Amino acid sequence: EQSRNKDHLSDFFNTYLQDEYGPSQTIVAEQAYNIVHSLERYNHDADCDMFLKILMGELPEQSFVDQQLLLQHLQDKIIKLDRSENQGIQTGKIDKQIFLACLRKCVPCKSVTRMEELQQALFYDCGGPVKNVNYIDVFQDDHEGNQGKFVEAMRDQYLEESIEYSNELVEALE
Repeated sequence: EQSRNKDHLSDFFNTYLQDEYGPSQTIVAEQAYNIVHSLERYNHDADCDMFLKILMGELPEQSFVDQQLLLQHLQDKIIKLDRSENQGIQTGKIDKQIFLACLRKCVPCKSVTRMEELQQALFYDCGGPVKNVNYIDVFQDDHEGNQGKFVEAMRDQYLEESIEYSNELVEALE
């Protein structure tokens, strides 16, 4: 059984760079700068933005796991609904209104604006107005590992809401 690394990401990152680029602290620092600069440049991508915020200590590492669990929970609920509507058979498609109702149940505290953003992203991923959502396609990464608009919007919103919540806690404690 593999043992899990318990180091913080920033410590692991430093160790990784030292192992990868040798004893020269100049090269290690240059590589760290290049990676951080790239993460900042591409922070519009949920993966890059979350990695940067965790690396810089702005979010706990558990945020990444929680984000993945939220998406998995939503997908599991949709699959369960699909099967219940189709005598136990998973078709990969579900009525759009059922999909949206399931989404509202999974994230009941979303603002109207954020829910509309998710609906627009779903509309985009479905290629326009549709009665049934092919949820397998919605949750599937493309051949380059990129998520569709809906999943990317869910991830972006999760990150935004985590930061907003953290800021609200800090303000309340001051």
